[in-house]
Amino acid sequence: MLKKGVSQEWDEPCHQAFRELKSKLSSPPVLKFPEFDKPFEVHTDASDFAIGGVLMQDGRPIAYESKKLDGCQRRWPTHEKELFAVVHCLKTWQHYLGLHKTKVYTDNVSLKYFGTHVQVSAKPLRWHNILALMKVDLIHKTDHDNMVWDVLREREKFQVAYII
Repeated sequence: MLKKGVSQEWDEPCHQAFRELKSKLSSPPVLKFPEFDKPFEVHTDASDFAIGGVLMQDGRPIAYESKKLDGCQRRWPTHEKELFAVVHCLKTWQHYLGLHKTKVYTDNVSLKYFGTHVQVSAKPLRWHNILALMKVDLIHKTDHDNMVWDVLREREKFQVAYII
């Protein structure tokens, strides 16, 4: 639907499939209710055009979040996009996370060392202050161990028109 010259017909079967997918992603047994006595996990990722994350507990998702990057944000280096994804998701779910220790999984290895080096610009310094208040452990996960399927990077492969 995103290619030039391809007719973009959104007919009833497309609409029905979209409604069914949306229903399955937002209802049990996919989503679970949070249990505040158990630890939370946040899995985040960034691509060239969007960021996203999943709030999880016991290996099951509680909530999803995604955001399209604007023109300026698309020009940021990869590590800043990845860090922005972490900060955006943590701020979105701060009412769940509270002051509990939270494990944040990202596939960008440089973020594992984020709090250990001197910040040279204001933006990462602001993000560092937010992360310091929220009791966060940044953990690197390899692409092979990625529990959350990387939809953001597969857009071109499957020609996905919408990020849910």
